[in-house]
Amino acid sequence: MSEKSFKIFMFLWAVSFLVVGCIFIFAPHSITHILSIPSEQREYLWLALAGSMMITISYLSYSAGIKEGFFAPLKALILCKFTSSILFVFFAWQLNNFIFLIGALVDFPIFLIFLWTYKKARRT
Repeated sequence: MSEKSFKIFMFLWAVSFLVVGCIFIFAPHSITHILSIPSEQREYLWLALAGSMMITISYLSYSAGIKEGFFAPLKALILCKFTSSILFVFFAWQLNNFIFLIGALVDFPIFLIFLWTYKKARRT
């Protein structure tokens, strides 16, 4: 595969994941409805997605620690933790359930630590 084809291929995947991610965020019940998942089993869809996310950020953390091109995985971690913090706050407000703020209280400091690490590492 040529470099140009590879870039187009990856861009299309990026757009696809972004669109589906937005559907997950803004219309979560539409996915479980389309898939005809019974209500008592719906949580497992989100557990599978959350589990894969945790494995991915574990790999990104490991990759950033290797120090070979570590800025890209570190930027991905920063984006991930910032996004999850914002989404926890959004869902706390949207659902009027402030238990979701616990997620923000965990993820936002991690975001700040990664951001601080990135800024510090860029200076060296």
